[in-house]
Amino acid sequence: MNTKEMHEQAAQVLLSAIRSSPVEACLAILSAESFRKEVDRLGLSGNNALHVATWRNHLGIVKEILNAGADPNITDEESGWSSVHKAFYFGNIRVAGLLLGARGDAVHVTDGQGRSPVDVLSQQLKDVCKVYESHGHVFAWGNGSNFTLGTGSMDIQLVPSRVEALHDQDV
Repeated sequence: MNTKEMHEQAAQVLLSAIRSSPVEACLAILSAESFRKEVDRLGLSGNNALHVATWRNHLGIVKEILNAGADPNITDEESGWSSVHKAFYFGNIRVAGLLLGARGDAVHVTDGQGRSPVDVLSQQLKDVCKVYESHGHVFAWGNGSNFTLGTGSMDIQLVPSRVEALHDQDV
């Protein structure tokens, strides 16, 4: 087996572990230098270790992959999405925060269609709000403790909800 094949095989083992192994096993694999060197290598699926860990929302593994020197700006082969695109698309906000903390310029990477990660996030919000195309609608989401969102709920709202109390107001 030549050196290139060995590197490719190490990358495939790493990607497979992140997809289906317990977190502890993945962290053990990442502790080996031979695997740490392959975190940016795209596997057969066109994704690298950071893409897969982001998709799986494995916060601890993402931290370790970043500590190994992974570049969050590397894009996949399918859509040209970076790890930040994937984190925003799948709603993995803590992972997105880690990725942006590692590389602040990661928010400016564009995909195959010229969209930034923020564009991907914004599109999801636009789709929700498109139902209410007329002016005057207010949406709220986030932590509703002490009724701070105005939706009548004290729960965490993960998606925008219309604030009914303001529907007749000129907003």
